[in-house]
Amino acid sequence: MIRRGISLKVAMTISGHKTADIFERSNIIEEADIAAAAEKIQAGAKAEQAAFGHQTGIMEGSSEPSRLALLPTKTLTN
Repeated sequence: MIRRGISLKVAMTISGHKTADIFERSNIIEEADIAAAAEKIQAGAKAEQAAFGHQTGIMEGSSEPSRLALLPTKTLTN
């Protein structure tokens, strides 16, 4: 149900699960799910690059986001 876009709360109500922990035990992640997520991340990064004209943390030729994309772009000083 989640893969079809149904919200977690609605899916839990339909399936009769009382907690998200129990629901997640039966929500098995497949290799295809991971590949689809990587494609969405890369497509979003390309769209951002086209819109803003800069790299967004996806290394060319890679389907994985760079760890550098997770670092803050500016540090706060006292």
